[in-house]
Amino acid sequence: MAITVVCRTDVSLTLEEYCNEVQHHVDFDDLDSIAASAPWIMALANNRGLVTQHLNGLVREELGTPGIFTGLSAQVLPLANRSGFSVRAMLWPSTADIASGRLFASNAYHLAHDHNFHFLTVPVFGPGYVTEIYEYDQASIVGTVGETVDLKFLERVDFGGAMAMLYRAGRDVHVQLPPKEFSITLNLVIHPRGPQSHSDQYFFDLETRRITGLPCEQASARRVSAVDMAGLLGDDNTRQLLADLSTDHLNQQTRLHAYSALLKLDSGRRAEHLERGIRDANAGIRRWARQQLERMGSAPH
Repeated sequence: MAITVVCRTDVSLTLEEYCNEVQHHVDFDDLDSIAASAPWIMALANNRGLVTQHLNGLVREELGTPGIFTGLSAQVLPLANRSGFSVRAMLWPSTADIASGRLFASNAYHLAHDHNFHFLTVPVFGPGYVTEIYEYDQASIVGTVGETVDLKFLERVDFGGAMAMLYRAGRDVHVQLPPKEFSITLNLVIHPRGPQSHSDQYFFDLETRRITGLPCEQASARRVSAVDMAGLLGDDNTRQLLADLSTDHLNQQTRLHAYSALLKLDSGRRAEHLERGIRDANAGIRRWARQQLERMGSAPH
């Protein structure tokens, strides 16, 4: 499950000091090492002027160069971006804040989702939000909208006070509920590397235990849109390109959509393409290919 670390410290770190500690002492491939860094991000949270100072800098730059708020959203305030990790503040308006129009609504509320990166988070300001945490195995799914997922409820947490939480990429699913009062958290985001950098993020319906979608800003979502169009509008050259993608691409969503596009574009060789699919490295794609073959009434060779 998501790793909870209870820690207290009277130390206060600047953003530069914190980033240096993380850069030199945290192994980004080791969850225990990331969790062990919790006292440092708690010390950064003790720097009460951090978020205000950063906002002041952004406003000052905006006055000189309108449109400078690159990467800033109604909920996310980027603080630092270093090799292998980034630091951000997350803004959590209360229900009263949203209803009054004082702050924009957060799209994350009541929306169950996972992440394709590990991140460590601590409260900074306010009472904090309530979060419900579930667990699943991303390697066991294809990732198609409507697919049933084995989501296991783990715990409901009042996220506030002297605690940090480490969320695991492709394992932990959470849903946040609005806090009673405006709150802020800090996140240490570990940039995904290797195979993890090609994994996806999903939204889930907790009642039906099904995938409801992928974030539209996600790279794979944009990529599969082009692949889907290629399946409808492609030519002979497109067939080979899709075949190569279905075999070689590291992202399972891209391979899946390439297979699906081939079934449309090269319908005379559906069984051949699906028989390749049942040998795919991903168990979910193998299962999907077998299901398609069964619907065709063809047994795999």
